Amino acid sequence: MSKCFNNWIKDERDKPILTLLEHLRRKVMARFSDKCEELEKLKESITPYARQTLITNEKKREGSCKYIMIIELHCKHVVVVFMYNIVFSHDHVHWYYAKEALKLTYSGAINHILEESIWPEYYS
Repeated sequence: MSKCFNNWIKDERDKPILTLLEHLRRKVMARFSDKCEELEKLKESITPYARQTLITNEKKREGSCKYIMIIELHCKHVVVVFMYNIVFSHDHVHWYYAKEALKLTYSGAINHILEESIWPEYYS
């Protein structure tokens, strides 16, 4: 994880801390913006990860029932029961995988850092 992070900030690692923080803020906000644009194009009510997992589980019918306890998506057994009863499994996914939950994840904003010249002076 630290290698990924260091690679992500490789161009700014040797800069002063405030410059580095501002660079990180801009990168995070750009990522949030990209994710929000992706979400606007999303036609389904669940995340692409949840959709792909359910599609995979519809194709494979063996597996462990502890699966749902770990990631809160339906295991292959539950998907088969939904299919047998002609129920759309996407409608019964945990809210965590909903498009609206993903929108809330990327809806925040990080304020820019004020210039050092207007910082309050602290006394020791």
